[in-house]
Amino acid sequence: MHFDTALPSLRATRISVGLRPMLDGMRGLSEALRVVSVHRAVVNLALGDGRLVAIASEAVGGLPNGIVVGDAPDFTRLGIHAGNPARWAAGRLSIPAASLVVGTDSAADWSPRIARREVTGWPLRSERARILACEARVPGGLLDLPVSWPALWALDAAIRDGDRAAAAGAARGLIGLGPGLTPAGDDTLAGIESALHAASHPAAGFLETVLGDVETRTTAVSVALLRHVARGEVAERVHRLLDGLLATDPARLAPAIEIAVRHGATSGSDLLVGVLLGLDAATGVAAAPAPDLIARVAA
Repeated sequence: MHFDTALPSLRATRISVGLRPMLDGMRGLSEALRVVSVHRAVVNLALGDGRLVAIASEAVGGLPNGIVVGDAPDFTRLGIHAGNPARWAAGRLSIPAASLVVGTDSAADWSPRIARREVTGWPLRSERARILACEARVPGGLLDLPVSWPALWALDAAIRDGDRAAAAGAARGLIGLGPGLTPAGDDTLAGIESALHAASHPAAGFLETVLGDVETRTTAVSVALLRHVARGEVAERVHRLLDGLLATDPARLAPAIEIAVRHGATSGSDLLVGVLLGLDAATGVAAAPAPDLIARVAA
């Protein structure tokens, strides 16, 4: 495949482990890439089978399906449009319509997999974390949708009971709930799964059994998010949140929460709620009866 060497090139700094061999393994026109959505700091591309590849700025950080580029421009100003074809060859990703090439030869491999964290100290800092989350929480997220509360209560109870089937059933009622590129229900589920993987909890991966028809129930970006998090693979910002929440240094707690809620409109806040609920359930922090379970975070 020919690339015009005159095209301007961005240098990738990191690439998610497994993404390069996946792209190298593409065969045939049915697996050609196509732009799905364009945002200031992210361009989402889809393969023929629906899997997503993201080009992201350093401000966004590592993504489980992503290529991080240094000195990234505002992608919405480059003339990239949904439907534009893209190509991968010889370690370079090209969007010809926008005269854009991303080179990955010097990019470091980055792993999105959640490492097991020490969570035994969480019960001692859970209450403080909830207070800080109440102060920082962005209104308009999942906790402002009363229709979500029964599913959240049921999911919390199922995790505490170690009932993966019940957890999956409760999660089904949250997938795709709420507006946005990643609906609030999906962000909260991602937070819960992240916490369970960090704790090596037996319920980790409960989402896998309810993702068979997920393409018909939520956005393409959320489909990728949920499939990755079910396997314990998350964005770099989620790793940082977990590190801050579980750090032995209490001074790291407030900054971790403040940074988390800045992501998106309500996405960061919804993910934070999920992580807090997941860590509480995984470590046996006493559950309050409904509706106080929600009030612990949303008051």
